[in-house]
Amino acid sequence: MKAALLDFGIRMLDCQSLSLKRWNHNDLAAPYWRFYWNDRIGGSVIVHGRKTRLSPKRFYIVPPDTNFDSRLDRPVTHFYIHFTSRIRYLASSKNLHSFPANDFLLQKIAALRASRPPSTRLSLIANLLAGAALDALPESGFLQAKEDTRIKRALDRLDDNWASPISNAALAREASMNVNAFIRLFSQQVGESPQAYLIARRIEGACIELIYTEKTIEDIAESCGFCNRYHFSNMFKKNRGTSPAKYRKQALLSQTKPD
Repeated sequence: MKAALLDFGIRMLDCQSLSLKRWNHNDLAAPYWRFYWNDRIGGSVIVHGRKTRLSPKRFYIVPPDTNFDSRLDRPVTHFYIHFTSRIRYLASSKNLHSFPANDFLLQKIAALRASRPPSTRLSLIANLLAGAALDALPESGFLQAKEDTRIKRALDRLDDNWASPISNAALAREASMNVNAFIRLFSQQVGESPQAYLIARRIEGACIELIYTEKTIEDIAESCGFCNRYHFSNMFKKNRGTSPAKYRKQALLSQTKPD
């Protein structure tokens, strides 16, 4: 029987190998996945009060919006990838995950570290590493395994078009359902209403633009589907607990930099 394949929609944001002497940051939650590998013992990640020393024998994955702190007590070479994906991961599974650092993937990291400038092949390697990280996650954490096909289609529509206006009525019509019944089923399976999910996706997109672009806040508000900066700032603060300007400043201060 032919199996249906899922499109994880991996998008690379950043991929670097840095010599670090300092890596002491708090509250590093961000709406993207992180893949870490250090060449020696020295760095640590603290999630839910539990400190894990990063070993060169393992790769580490931090899911989006997982709150964690980082610490460093000796210099290391720190390799990381930041990426987004359409894969939806349960909040209860947002923790530090790891899997053995096999020779094949270590060779790919060595190729990335040695090659400049970036090329198509290097991008393929980075995508391979991101895919391996997702593949190593426990299957129970994937939200998709529990969704009704109608809700899957609605989520795909929202994920692909989150910057555009999408009404509950339109989503219900595409699912061939009554509006109230659709909202109820969506909320039961996803944990929030369609419009709350849409706003959250817009805020995630805005967070990435605040960190990885130099766009003005007004431009980000427009590109992420908000009618103006005031509405954007209001929704951003409700979702993230701080203003877009403060979020950008804090995120840039905590970005990993070479020493």
